[in-house]
Parts: sequence; C-alpha cells; structure tokens
Amino acid sequence: MILSVVKGKRSKKEFRRQFRRSLRRCVRKGVSVEECFGIVWEEMVEQTELPESEHPKLYGELLAWARSFKGKD
Repeated sequence: MILSVVKGKRSKKEFRRQFRRSLRRCVRKGVSVEECFGIVWEEMVEQTELPESEHPKLYGELLAWARSFKGKD
C-alpha cells in the first residue's frame, strides 16, 4: 500500500495534498509517474469518502499537476 490514509471525510484540499504527497513518495521508490498516478488515485478513491461527483474535476486537475511534476524529474 502506497498510502497511509485515514478513512473519513476529506475535503478536496486535503485530497489534493495527500495525493501529491503520496505520488511523490511513490516516485521516490523508483516507480514511474504514470504508474504511481494510477496506483495512488485508486487507493485515494477507495479510502476516502469524497463524493463521486468531485472525482472528474480532481482527476483532471491532478493529472495536469502530475504531468508538470514529471517534467521536474
């Protein structure tokens, strides 16, 4: 498991912060940004109670962030 997420309701801001932290941690372990994105996203969605209606916008936003993060390698 990549995440150490506490179950419970999370705001979008907390979701973003935890996602970014977890993605960075995953990349430091030598996994590609692309693979980490999918792993972290799935775990975050499973372990949080963020409404599904929030997922599409956050997904796009975090995908754009991950692409820019990849360029900083």
